[in-house]
Amino acid sequence: MEYSDPMNPPADNLEQTEKASWKQPKYLVAMTLLLLVFGGLFFYMVTLKPILQEMEQGVLTQTGARLVVLTKSIDPVMFSDYQFTTVTESAAMVLSQYDGNLQLTSLKNLSKEVATALIRHQGQLNLSGVTELSQEVAQELSQHDGSLTLDGLKELSEEVAKALSQQDEMLYLDGLTHLPDAVAAALGQRQHYLSLEGLKSLSPSAARALAQQQGPLRLNGLTSLSDETAEALGSHQGDLYLNGLTRLSESAAKSLIQNKGALAFYSLKQMSDEAAVWVGQHQGNLHLGLTTLTGAAANSLSQSTGRWLYLSFLKDLPDDAAKALSQYQGSLMLPSLTRISDEAAVAFSGQPGHLFLSDVTTLSDRGAAALRDHNDLYISLQDLPASAAEILRQAGHK
Repeated sequence: MEYSDPMNPPADNLEQTEKASWKQPKYLVAMTLLLLVFGGLFFYMVTLKPILQEMEQGVLTQTGARLVVLTKSIDPVMFSDYQFTTVTESAAMVLSQYDGNLQLTSLKNLSKEVATALIRHQGQLNLSGVTELSQEVAQELSQHDGSLTLDGLKELSEEVAKALSQQDEMLYLDGLTHLPDAVAAALGQRQHYLSLEGLKSLSPSAARALAQQQGPLRLNGLTSLSDETAEALGSHQGDLYLNGLTRLSESAAKSLIQNKGALAFYSLKQMSDEAAVWVGQHQGNLHLGLTTLTGAAANSLSQSTGRWLYLSFLKDLPDDAAKALSQYQGSLMLPSLTRISDEAAVAFSGQPGHLFLSDVTTLSDRGAAALRDHNDLYISLQDLPASAAEILRQAGHK
């Protein structure tokens, strides 16, 4: 009979047991994780590390661009701190497929080949680091189907301006501080949005040329206008943004209202009653930064036939001004108003257009009872006294 000691199994049984143990799931998982760790480390050292080193030096190649596009789809700010001063043509081709805004604000020089690749991108293209632009590169960029930012340009030749005038979306040239008449005439041929917020002054002749431009025109860097320049800009037919103006003469107001688009004066804190008479005759939307408003000026502004009247910074409204504004036929926007008196609420109850009172926190029950009959009221119920909010809530306001 063969003796078997369970405490000392035969050697061949030990070998078979050890071989079998490697086939257990826990050992397979451990080996798989080990392979993944070493594989990832190898990939990083051989492939990823050189790419990241190039990117840290401001160079973006095709492989780096693929990494950027991939990670931006996961985390849009992952590579926001990288300053790419060099982008290869193959990298630009990859970037053009990115479904989002392209911010290449550190790129100083732009070749025709890279520009040709980038214009295939659909969306905002920010090249505000580019300081010089040739005519042939400008011609390529004019074909971009999306907004184009070139704020790094400090001056513009007539030929480049003519090329950019063919671009069909928003164009930002906010780095320009001087606009020769020939350049203004070229840009005046544009049919779309143009931003020139870096201009601190504008001659009447340049203004006359720019006024031929058909889309919205942003000149928010201008803090004052001569009567002659205002007269020239009055012939512009698109939206006109003059949000840097701090003073508006009666003569300038009379000229500017000839514009048929929206007029924006966000830095204009006060307006004379005489200027308001003319502004109130404007046929487009009005965006005003007034912080005070007299009853006479309000009465004039209420005559405007635009669809919107924005009084964005008005925090206090006298009762006579409220009564006058209640006659306005369009949408009346008073987003900074915090208090509505009972008399003002009664006046506003009959206002025929949309009434926007988003910041009102002081309203009596009597005032709420008057406003509840307004057909198109926006007011934040959660910021009102509970009883006033309940009155409006029961009337169907939310």
